Amino acid sequence: MSSKRTKWRNRFVAIGILGMLAGCGGDDQPSTPTPIPTPAPTPAPTPEPSVLVATGSFTIKRNQLGISDFTTDRRGTLDVEIQYENDSTELLFWVTNRQCNRWQFERDECFYLVKSLEGPNPRHLTAREVPAGTYTLFAAIDTPRVQETMSWEVVLTPE
Repeated sequence: MSSKRTKWRNRFVAIGILGMLAGCGGDDQPSTPTPIPTPAPTPAPTPEPSVLVATGSFTIKRNQLGISDFTTDRRGTLDVEIQYENDSTELLFWVTNRQCNRWQFERDECFYLVKSLEGPNPRHLTAREVPAGTYTLFAAIDTPRVQETMSWEVVLTPE
């Protein structure tokens, strides 16, 4: 091989090496690592608002039952509030775990989600983790008082 060719080849090799070194960058400037993006937090689900399921009223006499069925369309916590006229009247309240009629109730064939046999006016009954379904509210007087009028409402807070 001629020396002229060798010189050119050496020049091309030198130029190639310089090009590679130039592409590597220098160590004279500190490198800044690229931050890893933090994923946005997943927002907590918004709880469903409470829903008024049923309202009503009873005027009952001693030895009578106030009876009302109500239906929920989803699982949740039932809150029943009952207000009555005379604070001295001893009233008894039950919410059954299924639809229940007067005769089943009188034969003690009903099971209860919640009951209240005493307490201040207004009376509050709460049952948690209640599945969707039809339920019955019963009211009775347990004093010599002849008659009592009451109003009630059932609110469901979905779970």
